[in-house]
Amino acid sequence: MFQKSFVWLLCATLLSSHAAWAQESPQNHIAISAEQARSLGVKTVALASVTQGAGAGFPARAVIPNNQLRVIGAPLEGIVESVLAAAGQPVKKGQILAELKSPALVDEQRQLLNALSAAQVARSALNRDDELLKEGIIAKSRYQATRSAATQAEADLEETRQTLALFGMQPEEIKALETSQKITNTIRIVSPLDGFVLEQMAIAGQRVAAADPLYRVGSLTPMWVEIQLPAAQAARVKLGDIVSIQNSSASGRVISMGKSLDAANQTIMVRGEITQNADTLHPEQLVVAAIEVAGSGAKQWQLPPGAVARQDGKPYVFVKMPDGFRAQEVVVENESAAATTISGPLKDSDVVAIDGVLAVKGKWQGLGGGE
Repeated sequence: MFQKSFVWLLCATLLSSHAAWAQESPQNHIAISAEQARSLGVKTVALASVTQGAGAGFPARAVIPNNQLRVIGAPLEGIVESVLAAAGQPVKKGQILAELKSPALVDEQRQLLNALSAAQVARSALNRDDELLKEGIIAKSRYQATRSAATQAEADLEETRQTLALFGMQPEEIKALETSQKITNTIRIVSPLDGFVLEQMAIAGQRVAAADPLYRVGSLTPMWVEIQLPAAQAARVKLGDIVSIQNSSASGRVISMGKSLDAANQTIMVRGEITQNADTLHPEQLVVAAIEVAGSGAKQWQLPPGAVARQDGKPYVFVKMPDGFRAQEVVVENESAAATTISGPLKDSDVVAIDGVLAVKGKWQGLGGGE
């Protein structure tokens, strides 16, 4: 038993020693003076670790969630009398955006007053017949006919109220019409939510048909970002992963993932909901988004894509040494056109080449090693 343990310990020690030797192997050392590095255009940067598992930046587009967007159309034919809100303006729910004048509104209001009068007459007749039925003066069938007529009159009245509501009249305006009996030909177009005017289509003096769009308004908190991810990276993403926007304080989480692949660029759309500092984004803004996904568990660093060289199919970075560089094999955790995320036996204090990498690789190949 003791002999087996000793053998295992010896093997582990030898493997560890071999790994350390491989890292510092003379084959991986590239002797380049400071003057040579400058002439070759070699530039370096100190490593700075990124959040574990953070994906590289990917192209994304900020959009308004569907349930926060409204297109306001003309409720009926008329002429735009006044425009009271412009694109970019913040608005509150119920705020008047524009006013229309329409003859059709006058006709519908007249029908409401007629229906109101008929309903009042029907209610009076029902009250009278109710008393007469109690006194036994009229037959029950007459009372039932009167009650049916009153019910129909109330239904007609409610129908005209609903029609006016569809035409854009507010409940308090309909009540005021019933009380004052004063007909108006003006319709007030109001905002259905708190938000911003995204687009103004209405122009003062314009004649519009029913359903013609007048305004587009939306609430900008929260916002969505639609991220285009290569299929390989999308496979690692899960609902709830953290989404951050580069050069912005906006952040949120993944809320949905597309199932179909874009035939043109072979990407999958991942949607993130931005809940933190969403007001820093604008609708249709093109941004760069990063998704924090479950990585290998090792410490990770982000570098420009050109900082990683490949030799015999393996990725390497060139770490600055006092007398040149050391070729260090690494693991590519994530890569895109914007950045490459790596892990490996590195430290935050290490300085690596990011420009002139091909020149350093050429020197390395000249000292031993080949494609």
